[in-house]
Amino acid sequence: MSANILGANEVQVESPHPYEDNQDVYTVVEMSGAAGYIVTFDEQSCTERNYDFVRFYRTDDHIEFWGEDKYSGGYEGSSKNFPGTGGRPALTIPAGRFVVHFHSDGSNTDWGYKITVVRTKHSSRTNGTYSILIYCIIFTLCHYFYIRAR
Repeated sequence: MSANILGANEVQVESPHPYEDNQDVYTVVEMSGAAGYIVTFDEQSCTERNYDFVRFYRTDDHIEFWGEDKYSGGYEGSSKNFPGTGGRPALTIPAGRFVVHFHSDGSNTDWGYKITVVRTKHSSRTNGTYSILIYCIIFTLCHYFYIRAR
């Protein structure tokens, strides 16, 4: 599995096409300054449903995950649940780092998966809004105490 840097704000993570049996591959995604990520699968993504899957772990302990437990399907016409395909919304991960896990069992392989991960950043507009809000609160308090002191 590989992570290909497309630019400062985006990477691709994908399996070999087709992938091999008996895989457990972990890829850490972490981009400088990221407040979160938007994950979209390629329409070609196809795995053996429930047995060969992608999971997005929150941390290196591989206990909690983002989104659904398993993203898989398409093999021999089975339904698939890959975010960003078939009219499904992309997966939003509100963290600075996550781990992509790809698992395949000992039988049946297919095309695999390919995801594009786009970094989201903290909005400077949001920080500016908070600054204006704090200024307004301080101004109102000062004005209140000035009027009261008279």
